[in-house]
Amino acid sequence: MKDNQTIAFGGASFTAHELGPGATPAAMAWVLLEKLPAAFVGELVLPGMHPRLDHGRTGAWIAQLERAKKLFYGVPRILPGHGQPAGGAALEQQRRYLVSYRAAVAELSRGKKQLGGEAKKELAARMEAVLPDAPLPSHIGTGADAVAAELASEQR
Repeated sequence: MKDNQTIAFGGASFTAHELGPGATPAAMAWVLLEKLPAAFVGELVLPGMHPRLDHGRTGAWIAQLERAKKLFYGVPRILPGHGQPAGGAALEQQRRYLVSYRAAVAELSRGKKQLGGEAKKELAARMEAVLPDAPLPSHIGTGADAVAAELASEQR
């Protein structure tokens, strides 16, 4: 599929949007162009969940979300690959989570490529406050070093 290419399947029309690397190495979202439009977004948003961030592409993921907000403007239903269907606000909620995570890692790592054990505990506490009672809290610490390394490389 090519970016912005529309196909018909079973009487419904879908437009493909290539989002590039971010949440995954490459992402494509599909928008259903019918009476009740919907965007099928894969792992672009994970409503109410702590995402895995051990790939170290949070900056690219934020850029994906910014592009998606423009592409999906007015689309009332976001259908993720994991989690419950959500509204368009899910894109901004995911962006805010990633921005919060990056800010916490930047502060706790102080420019280093890794966080120590105490810093990871503090990161977990901060992110659980951002998304209380969310599933997959074990993902918080697993991405810390990858995001610290990502942030350190961005500063160069």
